[in-house]
Amino acid sequence: MTKKKMMALMTSLLLVILVIAGCGNKSVSAEKAGSLLIDRFVYDKESKAFKTTFSNAKELEKQANDIKDAFTEGFLTSAAGNMGLTDEDTDQLFESFMGSVKEKASYKIKEVSKDKDSVELEVAVTGLDFTAVLKAYGADLQKQAMKHPDLDQAEALEMMLKSFTTAIENAEATDEPVIVSLTLEKEQNKWTVDDAAMKEISVIFIATLLGVEDFADISLED
Repeated sequence: MTKKKMMALMTSLLLVILVIAGCGNKSVSAEKAGSLLIDRFVYDKESKAFKTTFSNAKELEKQANDIKDAFTEGFLTSAAGNMGLTDEDTDQLFESFMGSVKEKASYKIKEVSKDKDSVELEVAVTGLDFTAVLKAYGADLQKQAMKHPDLDQAEALEMMLKSFTTAIENAEATDEPVIVSLTLEKEQNKWTVDDAAMKEISVIFIATLLGVEDFADISLED
């Protein structure tokens, strides 16, 4: 091989290496990063992309698990306390609930502004209409109580569980989305999330699972 051909080959190899290195260091878009964040926190989807996209991924993983555990515990404790259900029944109820959320809820995300250090995203969350779930559950309870006034405690609990499960399985998404701003910070070729953004993520979490911006927004009044 001549010296000229050797130099040409080395140059080509160098270009390939530079291209590969450049691809490896390229940051994902803010919208993609936002989607990875929501999918991890709300839909409990773990992915290698999430871990490589966020510089504080390990911390975020812990926070995602903490939020999930806190909501799960609150949901199960409330169900067990208000309905007198067993652990097995409450677990099944929660699985039905999350199944409806994953099937019916959705979100759209878009970039609205950016500067050299951060990007602001707008997230439109169309969550599960939990207010409608509670109304349907209450209406069916009244109907069943009038229809079967002589139920014993065990039969009444079974009726309550069946009624609530049916209301959850028949739930639909809300008519209007909850709009949430989510800010991601740039950190070299990765993204990071500060405490303020964590509050925004909590709102997205609630909006997805309950269809409202805040727990206080749930109202059973027509």
